[in-house]
Amino acid sequence: MSKQAQRIVSRLLEDEREFGTDPGVPQDLQQGEDEYPEPSLDELWNEDKQGEYIQINDDGSVVYVAHGRAMETIPVDLDDQFAGIRAWMEAKQFYPNIWSVNDHGNVTLYDHQGKDLGGLV
Repeated sequence: MSKQAQRIVSRLLEDEREFGTDPGVPQDLQQGEDEYPEPSLDELWNEDKQGEYIQINDDGSVVYVAHGRAMETIPVDLDDQFAGIRAWMEAKQFYPNIWSVNDHGNVTLYDHQGKDLGGLV
């Protein structure tokens, strides 16, 4: 570490000793946790349905959805939908969450390999 970096770190540590921890930082992070807690599936789905995601439909079709509207149909092979999804993501350099949505409104989150990460009923 450079001398300048060491001085900055020392000053930050002095400030922390003098002023205490930041009250705006969640308590679990002040106690040494490195990351914020993972959002729940419900939180992820609520965020994605207001934003952008990939939707797999009951009929096997796959669409890119943005702000509640189907914006683009993603070409896929029904035998391996995720190969088509990965190709689309690579071409766009964009990697949104992938959700399967059935006609009852149940949703399941998948990773880009097709692994089921959990669902909501």
